[in-house]
Amino acid sequence: MNTLCGISHRVIEFRLKSLAKMLIVFTLVFVAIITNEVSCISCDRSRTLLGAEDVCWTSKVQVIERISHTQKKVLNFAKKSLGLETEEIEPPQKCDYYYCIFKEMNLINPEYDVPCEERLTKWVKRNVKYEEALSLLDRLQFCAGELKTSLGAHQQFLASNVGKTERTINETDQSRCDIAAEFMKCLAHIQLIDPECPVFQYP
Repeated sequence: MNTLCGISHRVIEFRLKSLAKMLIVFTLVFVAIITNEVSCISCDRSRTLLGAEDVCWTSKVQVIERISHTQKKVLNFAKKSLGLETEEIEPPQKCDYYYCIFKEMNLINPEYDVPCEERLTKWVKRNVKYEEALSLLDRLQFCAGELKTSLGAHQQFLASNVGKTERTINETDQSRCDIAAEFMKCLAHIQLIDPECPVFQYP
């Protein structure tokens, strides 16, 4: 009888702990949704960029990966809102997702099949608020300059080389898809200035 009572007690305790965890998760998600609604009001990203991200998210990222990514993002956002420690930053998507975004926005150079500085400059001037645009245009010049240097020297374009005197040299082949991902990473570096409302996002 005591054994049965012990088992029942452990079962009840386990279920209560599981219920408590579920309540915490639901609370975090609820807070994330409410806070996200508020932040969306003040964070007005370009509709063309959002549209391109949605199209490429649906067409280039598998369903399971989308669900996992969304869950992590929501939970991290909720934990951050509550002052809790967040999980590690999610890994970047496959390069064709980032290439797709540039392609959808007509920002690819048709001759070289890489992000086009001239088209990106025009887009930023038309779609980004003045102060943010100034910072982003400066960053764009650095990224485009590094890309030209890399292509001219037949070396890999790496976002980590931008603005550095000592560059990492890698002469192995690099696909145009990988170049697009590195270029998005390079542009997204500027989000450190305004992490709550970035223009380009990576990962």
